[in-house]
Amino acid sequence: MPAYRPRLAAAAPWLALGTLLAAGALSVLWQGPALSIGTWLIRVTRDGYHAGSLSGLAIAGTAFAALLIVKAATSLFLFAVFLAIEVAMTGRRPRDWRRVWRHAAFWLLLAAFTYFAAPVLNKVMPLSRTPLVAIRHSDLPAWLGQLSSALLLVALTLGYDFFGYWTHRLQHRIPLFWRFHSVHHSVEEMDSLGSFSHPFDGLVERLGHMVFAALIGFQYESVMLLHAYLAIHGSFNHTSARVNLGWLGGWIVDNRYHFLHHTPDEAQSGVNFGGVTTIWDRIFGTYRAPVQGPLPPTGLADFHPTSNFREFLLAKPKPRPIEQRA
Repeated sequence: MPAYRPRLAAAAPWLALGTLLAAGALSVLWQGPALSIGTWLIRVTRDGYHAGSLSGLAIAGTAFAALLIVKAATSLFLFAVFLAIEVAMTGRRPRDWRRVWRHAAFWLLLAAFTYFAAPVLNKVMPLSRTPLVAIRHSDLPAWLGQLSSALLLVALTLGYDFFGYWTHRLQHRIPLFWRFHSVHHSVEEMDSLGSFSHPFDGLVERLGHMVFAALIGFQYESVMLLHAYLAIHGSFNHTSARVNLGWLGGWIVDNRYHFLHHTPDEAQSGVNFGGVTTIWDRIFGTYRAPVQGPLPPTGLADFHPTSNFREFLLAKPKPRPIEQRA
């Protein structure tokens, strides 16, 4: 074996983590222009609608259509990026392009739900506006300097993951929540493209995050950086590629760790609920160490994966015949 290969293997976890952080940082850079474009188009739509004239309504309709195109283009661009990464990492081209297009349609559906549901949730449950405790750079000792930003990001990540951990456990414990969460667990061909969840599942997770935001408030920049990182990290956790965080996977969730949570025999009893770190699984007794070798199979023992929009939206995957159940 060439001398450089052991060093490359040792550096691989750091390279993988650095790639995730870099991708998250690029996503943050796009958030500003995307927000400005969206805000401007919404204002044009509103002004055109209130004008009441035929030309005003035409302008409103055009601006609204442009807004939808921008949101759809952003979602499809991210889908294409992850498709390219998935192919590059696994070395396998898609065998069924109909499955790829179906997954792209699911991405658009979930992006639309997230976009239109967010303002409704913020009005119905505006918890994040008045947190009980607000943590700022100025609250930390001055001698920490730039280190204070890193400490705040670590604290935000741990708090966010704590609430995410318990929200995830409730998704497995409460029958109504599990009905919709099981759609995500029914996936057998797990990868970063086909690991989508039901919109109701996303709603439950968002409510958990809003409760966290109501209790503890962090600076906007830290929250945006974390959300961008989590979007990339969540897809990385579901990739079937044989790339992982190595020994860091014992503390930071990677695909080896998360796939154990998706195995048929653990889908409802549950281990490895953490989404970012393994700390809360370790503390609350649900930790199972990742293992070397091929990734384990995923799916549900009693149900097939959802195969169409109707099964997906109604959260009603087809049951397996008795003889096929594990």
